[in-house]
Amino acid sequence: MFKKYFLVGSALEGESELRRYVGASLSEALKDLLGLGAIVLELYLSRRLGGNMYEIFFENPHRFYLELKNLFGAGAEHLLRNIVDWLIRKNRISGLDADEFIKLLKEDREDLRKMLLEAFKNSLRGSEDEQK
Repeated sequence: MFKKYFLVGSALEGESELRRYVGASLSEALKDLLGLGAIVLELYLSRRLGGNMYEIFFENPHRFYLELKNLFGAGAEHLLRNIVDWLIRKNRISGLDADEFIKLLKEDREDLRKMLLEAFKNSLRGSEDEQK
């Protein structure tokens, strides 16, 4: 029984680390790309989403995408493409290009959410290996 609890605890701890990594990566990308405009976007989207936009992205990337599309219309995909290109350049995601990333955001399916987060997880693992 203790082993089972320990494994569950480890999984939760790993998810928390991934959650922080995803949020920090997106935040850094927005600040680098938009400067002070990132703060305005964060405030607006967090208010519209009813919570921290980075938490919402982690929990429901499709919902995040819909709100971004509601705000920017067709421009949302251009912004997302720039964000994804930044994430790839900075080695924050791996295994997806911008088109694939955006395609995963467009559908509200748990399996696609997991694929999206896996792209972050792969890079997180890679950065941990480099630090060793």
